[in-house]
Amino acid sequence: MLIKIILLILSYLIGSIPVALIVGKLVKGIDIREHGSKNMGSTNAGRVLGKKWGIVVFAFDAMKGFLILSLFTIFKILDPELHALFTPLVYGIAAILGHVFPIFAKFNGGKAVATSAGMVLAYNPLFFVIVMTVFLVIVKTTKFVSLSSLISVFVAFLLAIFWQIEAIDYYFLGTALVINVLIIIRHRENIKRIQENTERKISW
Repeated sequence: MLIKIILLILSYLIGSIPVALIVGKLVKGIDIREHGSKNMGSTNAGRVLGKKWGIVVFAFDAMKGFLILSLFTIFKILDPELHALFTPLVYGIAAILGHVFPIFAKFNGGKAVATSAGMVLAYNPLFFVIVMTVFLVIVKTTKFVSLSSLISVFVAFLLAIFWQIEAIDYYFLGTALVINVLIIIRHRENIKRIQENTERKISW
């Protein structure tokens, strides 16, 4: 159990790497938390640093979830007894929590979308493609990244329920629920602005 706790902490620390903060410092010498929406997500990075760097931030934030889940899935295959009680998804959630509440950035990070996307890609590529398609269609239509994220994660939860009719993956379903709640909480200000018709549309 001790090694599992250590690995959970390691997953959290990797998730805590403040990619947007690092990129902002390297590219423009600024603290991105002091610009735009002051969020360390890829959307704000795109607005403040430019489209190219927004994509870079998204890619690296997603990579955190992808690598963590891939790594511990391999560990589970190589040593089932060592990780018998922990699904690799637990380590993925730890990485997501690190991204949202990073110890390296005063516990104020992104909104969980990119790292969650990377984790889902590693766990089930087809599932990822379906949800990402929904996201891209909505963002193309509405130009609202926040609304697209909220709808996509809800679709992901519904999809997780019906993904395997005969043998539901309860671990994945539980993970989808946790991600849903977390993303909704992190987007509560966006939800308020959408209701007030003051939410900013993506311009890049």
